[in-house]
Amino acid sequence: KTSPSTVYVGDSVVFDASSSYDVSTPLAQLSFRWDFNGDGVFDTGWSSTPIATWSFPTVGIFNATVQVMDQAGLIGAAVYRVVVNSRTAGGAANHIVVFRDSLPWQTTAFESVMTMHSYTAGLGIDQYEVLPSSSFISADLVPGRDMVIIMNDQNQSFYNALAPAVPRIERFVQNGGVLMWEAADLGWNLGSMASAGIASLPGGVGFTAHYDTTNYNFDPTSTLMTGLPSVFTGTYASHEYFTNVPLTANVYMVNSLNEPTLLEHPEGSGWVLLTGQPLEYNYVYNPSSMGIIYPRLFDYVLGRINSPDAQTAAAEAPKILNAAPLVKPSHVQ
Repeated sequence: KTSPSTVYVGDSVVFDASSSYDVSTPLAQLSFRWDFNGDGVFDTGWSSTPIATWSFPTVGIFNATVQVMDQAGLIGAAVYRVVVNSRTAGGAANHIVVFRDSLPWQTTAFESVMTMHSYTAGLGIDQYEVLPSSSFISADLVPGRDMVIIMNDQNQSFYNALAPAVPRIERFVQNGGVLMWEAADLGWNLGSMASAGIASLPGGVGFTAHYDTTNYNFDPTSTLMTGLPSVFTGTYASHEYFTNVPLTANVYMVNSLNEPTLLEHPEGSGWVLLTGQPLEYNYVYNPSSMGIIYPRLFDYVLGRINSPDAQTAAAEAPKILNAAPLVKPSHVQ
């Protein structure tokens, strides 16, 4: 057995094989050795002590193996499945699963960010897959591996398919998954979460439609927001703000009403990032201000926060914010 039952990165995990037995060798004369991360290389030598401790430096699912040897040199083995969670979403996933039926605001912003940070299409580490709403019920979602994204600005049929799948997505999070729910609806593709019967987001968080041209850096010392500007502008900077926010949430950005527009909160063993911001639109049409945050979110969740460099982004922002506005289509179409 192992303890604690819920394991986070850096925790000291106790492995106890003292229930081992052999028909001819008493427990005190058995020998034990451990491969804690399941890589086939044993992390300890043989010892008469059936209890060992280990600290996992990264998130993931590990098959810790103990081998037990009796006095005759015969060896048996047992495997302990250990799910290691992150205390924040940062670094808690290494693969991206995107759900969308339509390009948000007719942009390929997502693909551009993936290319910029060397993510490729596929099923492996540092790869992504784009799935339609018809896959909500059948997609293979793996806690500890996947960052699931509900993409912004979808059509009504997408949200209609999403509504009955919300409990499944919440179970994925509860079991250690990471979800980024982009809640900026009522956009170019005309879809509405509320019209689909979605009353709240994971954790019981409510959402309220409110178009705002200014968002603010609410937590400038956090890993996600450090080094970024204090003010972000866009037309629009946010579509929604959130209500009934859990007390355990980290609020990263707020709108001009001081209402949260970007936050993160734990849910079971997993994490939820909620954003009411038209991220893809701003990435393409407002890259010097509100558009900065979009690639940053992926780097944060995938543990690559140094790309793009926060200090560079902060240094560039004042210069670009004072430049002439870009010529771009109206955000609300």
